[in-house]
Amino acid sequence: MPRMRRAFAVPSACGALLLAALLPAACPAAAQPAPAATETGSVGTPVDMDPEPGDPVARCRELNREQACLAQEQLDANAASQKAHDDAVDAARMQTLRDNAAYSAALEAHQKAVDKYHADYAAWEKIVAACKRGNRKLCPPAKGN
Repeated sequence: MPRMRRAFAVPSACGALLLAALLPAACPAAAQPAPAATETGSVGTPVDMDPEPGDPVARCRELNREQACLAQEQLDANAASQKAHDDAVDAARMQTLRDNAAYSAALEAHQKAVDKYHADYAAWEKIVAACKRGNRKLCPPAKGN
């Protein structure tokens, strides 16, 4: 039976926050509004658009570590989910094997009971036929005597 993998449709809250934080860092052009033309007609940088304080390389490494941590948590959750699924499939398979064995045993016992019934019935028919022919040695004793 092929393994089924489940995709998680809803990201965790941490993942959503990280995604929101990474979008501007991943695509700086999309995060910043288009520069406005100044009075002279040239395109300039707005005064309030200063770069982030600190080392951008260190910030990138920090964000990468956070992303790696979240990715590892997701992988661990996926592995745990897959193991739980595999365990459930194995348990169901074992239960099916036990049920099939019990069913086969019940069928065998039933067939033995049917065979015994037919053998006993055939023997009874022989006794009844012998009694009707007058052979009293084979007839069972009358009850109450």
